[in-house]
Amino acid sequence: MSKYEPLSAFLSRAPGRELPMRFEEIEAVLGFDLPASARSHAAWWSNSHHNPAVSAWRKAGWSTSRVDLGSQRLVFVREGSDAPRRELRISLDALGARTRQMLEEQATDGDLSAAAARLLDAEASRSKLRLLERFARKSPKLASDSTALIREDRDAR
Repeated sequence: MSKYEPLSAFLSRAPGRELPMRFEEIEAVLGFDLPASARSHAAWWSNSHHNPAVSAWRKAGWSTSRVDLGSQRLVFVREGSDAPRRELRISLDALGARTRQMLEEQATDGDLSAAAARLLDAEASRSKLRLLERFARKSPKLASDSTALIREDRDAR
C-alpha cells in the first residue's frame, strides 16, 4: 500500500468536477509533509510524472491543474465522462409563453432540456463573438507585426 493511499481515498469520495486544495490541506489528508520538491518543482505535480502521489490521484480518477507554487495551491480535476454534471433546474411554469414556445420549436426530438442547452450555448457563442469584435474595434491598430515589436523591445534592453 502506498503512503499516498489516504489521498486516493479522499479524492475517491470528493464530489464535483474540480477540487481546489492548498498544499497544507493535502498534507493534512496524508498525515505527513509533502516532499520539498513538491513545493519547488511544478513537474512534481505533473500527471505524467511517475511517482506514487501521481498514481494515487490518477487511481482515484483525478488529475492536477493550475498548480501555483507561489501560493502553494492546485486544482484537482475529475477525469472521464462519468464525472458528475452541474445541473440547472428551471420549472417550465417559470418561463414566459414566448420562451416556452421557442424551446418547443427547437426541441425537434421533444427534449426541452437539450433544446435549452443548445440555445444557451448559441447565445454564449454570439456574446463571446460580440465581445471579441468590440475589442478588435477598440484596440489600437499596430503599424507593425508582433515580431517587430518583440525585436524592438529586445534591442532596447
